[in-house]
Amino acid sequence: MKASGHTFNDEVDAQPTGWPHVEFRIDALSRDRKDIVQLGIDIGDIVAIDPQAEFLGNGFIVSRHLDDKAGVAIMLAALEAMQREAIERCCHINPLSVSGA
Repeated sequence: MKASGHTFNDEVDAQPTGWPHVEFRIDALSRDRKDIVQLGIDIGDIVAIDPQAEFLGNGFIVSRHLDDKAGVAIMLAALEAMQREAIERCCHINPLSVSGA
């Protein structure tokens, strides 16, 4: 199943739809149904989207839009290092300002 529109672009829209084609990902190490059941995860469990980052006991970090958050953190760290080390920019850098609650 091609789930990432970022990677597969229009191919995602050309895939078959319907319940036989539904997939989901579990943020836990598992190889088969037995592993999943041992983790206490079963059919009918509620799936909730929580935008707050959580650090799981298995070493995984889960959060909505984690790739975007990581990208912003990397950009800010790079800009801070460039300023601290007085590195001359080779191009125009215009970080977007974002305000939130």
